[in-house]
Amino acid sequence: GISISSTVMNFDYQGFRLNILDTPGHQDFSEDTYRALAAADNAIMLLDAAKGLEPQTRKLFEVCRLRGLPLFTFCNKMDRPALSPYELMDQIQDEFELESFPVLWPIGDGERFKGVLDRLENVVHLYQKPTTRGGKAQVVEIPFEDTAKLEEMIADDELFEKLMEDKEILDELVSP
Repeated sequence: GISISSTVMNFDYQGFRLNILDTPGHQDFSEDTYRALAAADNAIMLLDAAKGLEPQTRKLFEVCRLRGLPLFTFCNKMDRPALSPYELMDQIQDEFELESFPVLWPIGDGERFKGVLDRLENVVHLYQKPTTRGGKAQVVEIPFEDTAKLEEMIADDELFEKLMEDKEILDELVSP
């Protein structure tokens, strides 16, 4: 479903109280989002990996830019057919002149989505689909250096080679 009003969640972390404002992304409820952004110190933008930048997302990016809010961007729905992460980064850079620093890098998409590479920890998180509907996916963590185990667990030569290539490209071009 979609959020139709802002909600507040908070929790303590390392001596700090963090408040999370979940705001509607749909244009019909945008006034609520703009009011919540006035109280925010930073923002987390969620992009649909299949759609990329949508009109409402563009407006919210611009509001964040005008307010000088630091912006974290996450792409969801990688388990569905999606744009390549390079295309998503290009959209953000071309449209907003913002440099992207990918921290988590997807391995595949849609039915071939296997997990993510955590570039800060240099660990791959592979997801094993639940056996029952509504079940929770199991996560297997493998150090990136253990390429033999990665190749075995990914079990898809094309995706494994793409991961190796992407890691090399990202390490040369974009710091995490």
